[in-house]
Amino acid sequence: MLRVASYNICKSVGTDWRRRPARVLAVLRELDVDVVALQEVDRRFGARATSLSADAISAETPFDAIGFGIRPRSLGWHGNTLLVRRDVEVLSQRRLELPALEPRGAVLADLRVRGLTVRIIGMHLGLLGFWRRRQARAVLRGLEALEDPLPTVMLGDLNEWSVEGGCLALFAKHHHVVAPGPSFHSSRPFLTLDRIIRQHRPAGGRGWRARLRPGADRVRPPARVGVALADGTGRRGASAQTGARAMDMSDRSDRLGRLCRRYTPDGGRSGFSLLRTGEEAYLTLHGLAAASRRTLDVQYYLWEDDRSGRRLLAALLDAADRGVRVRMLLDDIGAPRSDPFLARLDVYPNVEVRLFNPFPRRLWTALAGLFRARQLSRRMHNKVFIADRLAAVVGGRNVGDRYFDSAEAWNYRDLDLFAVGPVLERLSAAFDAFWDSPHSRPIGAIDRGRWRLADVRATVRGVRRSVARDGDGPFPRDLRVRSYRALSRDRFARLLPAEEATVVVDAPDKTETGEPHLLEQLLAKLDGAPIRELLLETAYFIPAQRGTELLSRFARSGVIVRALTNSAASTEVAIAYAGYRRYRRALIAAGVQLHELRPRRVVGPGRYAGGPETKLHTKAAVIDRRDVFVGSLNIDPRSATLNTEIGLLIRCPALAAEVAAFIEDGMSTAGSCRVILDDGQLKWLDDDGARTVVHQREAGRGWWLVGAGAADVAAADRGQL
Repeated sequence: MLRVASYNICKSVGTDWRRRPARVLAVLRELDVDVVALQEVDRRFGARATSLSADAISAETPFDAIGFGIRPRSLGWHGNTLLVRRDVEVLSQRRLELPALEPRGAVLADLRVRGLTVRIIGMHLGLLGFWRRRQARAVLRGLEALEDPLPTVMLGDLNEWSVEGGCLALFAKHHHVVAPGPSFHSSRPFLTLDRIIRQHRPAGGRGWRARLRPGADRVRPPARVGVALADGTGRRGASAQTGARAMDMSDRSDRLGRLCRRYTPDGGRSGFSLLRTGEEAYLTLHGLAAASRRTLDVQYYLWEDDRSGRRLLAALLDAADRGVRVRMLLDDIGAPRSDPFLARLDVYPNVEVRLFNPFPRRLWTALAGLFRARQLSRRMHNKVFIADRLAAVVGGRNVGDRYFDSAEAWNYRDLDLFAVGPVLERLSAAFDAFWDSPHSRPIGAIDRGRWRLADVRATVRGVRRSVARDGDGPFPRDLRVRSYRALSRDRFARLLPAEEATVVVDAPDKTETGEPHLLEQLLAKLDGAPIRELLLETAYFIPAQRGTELLSRFARSGVIVRALTNSAASTEVAIAYAGYRRYRRALIAAGVQLHELRPRRVVGPGRYAGGPETKLHTKAAVIDRRDVFVGSLNIDPRSATLNTEIGLLIRCPALAAEVAAFIEDGMSTAGSCRVILDDGQLKWLDDDGARTVVHQREAGRGWWLVGAGAADVAAADRGQL
């Protein structure tokens, strides 16, 4: 962690600071930081500033002044200088001349701090807005002219106290701004620290203006710099102790890291916890967002614009305000709201938004999809939420009310896994592969509006107003506290160590190649060793010819094969159910046990649960009560060849027992109907707790869609599972 401070002597002590150099030295002694950027040390008083010379600072403080002086015993260049702690190595230093109506400059130094090489720029911009913006552009040009890219921290006095426009907006538009928190008005004793992690771009382009165009040419910075702020300014006439008061961002406790160190299994093993209910999943995601310190990487197929989606988005923005780098990778089909909305979020400090496989013509996507259906149908179906690369949630849930048991009409039955340990390295690498893929485009390259920071702030305020307007709803009032408690007590404290854990994921270019990488890994697992029992739960069960033959062979050889999927009454995708119907008879004839979910669970003899209905969205499998798969992969041709998918394949008998219990609860007579074959006819066993009824036909609705759906699925069936 690199700690820096910005200190404008004149604004802190007043123009008569020459009579009180001891106070300035006292403030510097109190600052427990690595680097201090000083302003107003030389410009106004010149050679008369002998009482605050470099020798005096070296003798009475733990800092040394970098030699930017233009005359003997002076400290700075146009009133600016950098002080570095003595254990910091100065690699190089230079001065930047800025255009100005009044003399202003900037100083730059490359430092090595505790093994980290970083570039520090201290600046003091002019009072007049026109010249101030010219100076800011000159700083940007100076950065672009440097051949040796380094992570860069900018700090100093911009003479600008609002983040709604001007120079700070200019920096935020072209660089990744790491804000320390709220910016203070000039009447307050604290100065704004404008910290910018520079994002370097590949060589080329036509001048610095072309290379600084926002959004389209953003790339990852070459390194990540953690920066903490300590502000050494104080009110005029205040004591040195008051002036040394610091806003130290490093004081924020590393709660997530502490939990990982305490609970992660030893011996290089990963740990997992099952998220059975929507409430557990939501509290875990919110807790990870609230506890994160460095990064949040989120990758989803759908992000709904509803109460859950807005609240979780607000949690990500709160994390960005704390300096957490937030990367959102969304499938173009499932992105919330409009491109301008996402583009404004992308400009927000510390937030980056990309869309996977976006359709080029935004206004006519639905119509053009008729002519470019191949591109439109190939989607990123992954669902991953990674915090600080220490903990993650992976599974079948998207983000929205119906995935978190908070919708009014119907909710999804689903599973996620909470994961910590070495498996996070592979999950993070998989996210990076998708993030850096040419199929993932920055939203700024799609929506080319040059949004003012005022527009961005207005959008963020709108999100937070929407959350307040939504009310608490199904969420607890003390959501932040509850989510952290759920994280520590329910997730970390209940981690189950795995003997083996593998991240199975498709390549980002599957949308072009159609190679079912994930599916092939799972099939190799099934074919690799004899098995005794296979439990499946999948929302869309279209095994196709190859899958039907595989499951039938298992059942005929004595393997217990049981599967739970949606019924005609519980499915919301009639076309998927139509495809499932084509293979149902052959599977049952071979000995596979099929169960179809009830939309309402039996709670007593002849009585059914009230409230919202339930639809199945789970993608899970248990092999021999020892190996578990949980992820985004359905058993259907779309998941096999069109969509990219991700999941976790884990060897852990304890976790397998929990997932098996979850699946078997859904297969119980209270949760589903079993489909049987009697005298060559399909029948449904319906036990409502009072009696068992054999139905001759499935109950459902929307059958006018099934015929067309079956024809479409038949065309898609090319032998893939």
